[in-house]
Amino acid sequence: MNGYNDLETLPDYRIFECEVYGDYLSGTVYNHIKATNHLIPLSGLDNEMRNAIKRINIFNDVETIQKAIDSHESMGKPLPPEICSLISGTCNLAITRATVKIDETRLMSIIKIIEKKTLDILLRLEKEFGNLDELDVNLDSYGNEKLQNFNQSLITIAFDNSTKIGNDNKIESSNFQS
Repeated sequence: MNGYNDLETLPDYRIFECEVYGDYLSGTVYNHIKATNHLIPLSGLDNEMRNAIKRINIFNDVETIQKAIDSHESMGKPLPPEICSLISGTCNLAITRATVKIDETRLMSIIKIIEKKTLDILLRLEKEFGNLDELDVNLDSYGNEKLQNFNQSLITIAFDNSTKIGNDNKIESSNFQS
């Protein structure tokens, strides 16, 4: 809800690959076309540089993201002049300004994921402790181990600490046969 401060804790659903838009001149000094807020081609850059430029990490709090959605205000990161110059050299354009813009639907997906996680936590709490209307949960009847397991299940929902297929997990030994 309050956003994130560092990349290590930033969840995957807040990392996007976006498009670069900007202003540029194409042609010669005497005969040129001026384009404003157009897509900037990055095909002349190597993959690593292109991915680094296009990647956006959303550290903002939920309120800021929701305000950007409601006002249809675009969010993004401006590219420094050095990067604009580097891109200009690969595509024969004189780029005067460039910004990596986040599509509004990406921002909406962040809100939806947070809403889903919140609902999952509330449903899990209600399943474990009954009706939450009173907001009075009696923990005296629960053992310490049971509470630790329940806390861990909530942490797994909130921070998605679950094991995912394809994230380089290794099975040391198994008797499973196909």
